[in-house]
Amino acid sequence: MNHLFGAGKNGPLPQTNWNGLYAGVVGGRALAAVRGTGTDGNAGIPPEIGNNGTGFHAGGQVGYNWMLSSRVVVGVEGDFSHLGINHASDNYYNVGDAILTIDTSWIATLRGRLGYSTGPALLYVTGGAAWVKVKDFFWADNHAGVTSIRTLSGWAAGGGIETALSGNWSAKTEYLFVDAGRGATLDGGGAYII
Repeated sequence: MNHLFGAGKNGPLPQTNWNGLYAGVVGGRALAAVRGTGTDGNAGIPPEIGNNGTGFHAGGQVGYNWMLSSRVVVGVEGDFSHLGINHASDNYYNVGDAILTIDTSWIATLRGRLGYSTGPALLYVTGGAAWVKVKDFFWADNHAGVTSIRTLSGWAAGGGIETALSGNWSAKTEYLFVDAGRGATLDGGGAYII
């Protein structure tokens, strides 16, 4: 949900004034897919491990919109959220015992928006930069485990619909795909590396 500052109340439909600074809260469901491939020194076969986790995110956002015409809106938006995904997987090809865990703590994005106003609704696409704080842990076959804590950078792209409510309030539904790039190389004791 967002609040538009300083633009005055919206006029009668179908015109909605999307111009100006806005701030709000964000939240929802988060899904993560992590894949690791490497070498299995015991088998000589390229092993693979996957980890799909779900969680939630909650935080805030701030942005600014410019109306180029009565229908075309461009803007810039930044957000920062807690990202609560903590999941472990032991599905490592050709290894009896192995574990890969991921634990995310936050996500931030800085994106542009391009939208089309239908009046009370704004249909838009969005894209830009993304950062995710990730902690990975890998352990295999009684070797010492190894941990990596990094802030990964990548890109984000998606789209959504924002609907004008009462006064300067609006609500939106958005899908955002984030590719946070590659994590660290994790060496599970020399025999297993991902």
